[in-house]
Amino acid sequence: TNWHSEWLVSPSDLHSCHDDCDTYHLLAPVLHSVGYFLSYERYPACVQAAWKMLGVWDRPVEVLIVGAESEESIAAFLHATEGLSLRLDVLDRCATPLNRVAAALEFGDPLTRTIQADVLHYIPDRGYDLVLADSFLKQFPVATKPIVAKWLASSLKPGGVLLIREYLGVHRRLLAGFWDQLEGCLHAAG
Repeated sequence: TNWHSEWLVSPSDLHSCHDDCDTYHLLAPVLHSVGYFLSYERYPACVQAAWKMLGVWDRPVEVLIVGAESEESIAAFLHATEGLSLRLDVLDRCATPLNRVAAALEFGDPLTRTIQADVLHYIPDRGYDLVLADSFLKQFPVATKPIVAKWLASSLKPGGVLLIREYLGVHRRLLAGFWDQLEGCLHAAG
């Protein structure tokens, strides 16, 4: 709670947000903490299965996470890959989640680099063994989604694995009962 309140009370980095994401990047981490928004903790077995598919055991796995809600989703990914050797790049067009990720890194966390860039204008300086995008494609217009998907696939090394998770229903249904669900999450969080 104290960590989130520091960002909520003085969001000094909001000027670097795009107009359509500043509120999201302030509230999403809080909603993640209380269990309303979840990412990689929803499917750690899939993350671990993707890792095993790579078959890389003699060096750190190069990982790219595209689109970062905040340090909460990165922490969930690190928990899902605990004990595995990796180098992590986190790419987002907005500095707010990247600043939060960088500020939350602790001694012993994998080597992590944050990259502020628009995915369609970023040219990676290396290929990745594993590329993950959680609730990312929904941010793009229908006509742009295939272009983004091709970019994600093109950023892989040969034999690399792309793991995408998206909600495939009507987005308005996600918000049905939002306040009731949020109240339940807040009560459960104590």
